[in-house]
Amino acid sequence: MRLNRTRLVLEESQAVIASRQPGQGVVANYLTEYILIIFYSEVEENLKIIIGNKLKSSSNAEIANFITSKLESILNRVEKKELCKTLLYFGEEKKRAFIAEVDESTMTKYKGFIANRHNVAHVNKTVETSWLDVQSIADIGESVLGAFQEALEEVPLAV
Repeated sequence: MRLNRTRLVLEESQAVIASRQPGQGVVANYLTEYILIIFYSEVEENLKIIIGNKLKSSSNAEIANFITSKLESILNRVEKKELCKTLLYFGEEKKRAFIAEVDESTMTKYKGFIANRHNVAHVNKTVETSWLDVQSIADIGESVLGAFQEALEEVPLAV
């Protein structure tokens, strides 16, 4: 899944930074914080779509529709441990497939983006993610979402 909104905000922010006047360094910090919030929101939305699509492929449409409507309370965070916990509802092999698919460097960056978004939104702490770091945010998010989707859609092999 593409993080189109995150990519758009990142591109627009890059244009602002490229055209800024000297002495406006704080603008990059504000834009970094904004990008982190947009990223988190879009990842959360896409996870719900991925899970909803999986549920809708179930043989029991009524149960799938009910659970899909309750995704807000089932998936309330996008941290790695929460993603793994969600995959466990579909089987241990789904969690293992997800962990195996995302390399450690990507997951470390993803966790950093999520933690920094939390700091911006809830703790009022200084963001440790730099403007330079956030340039890869859409690629990192798409990689994690792709691994989640692949793990969820993976069909177990017959033994």
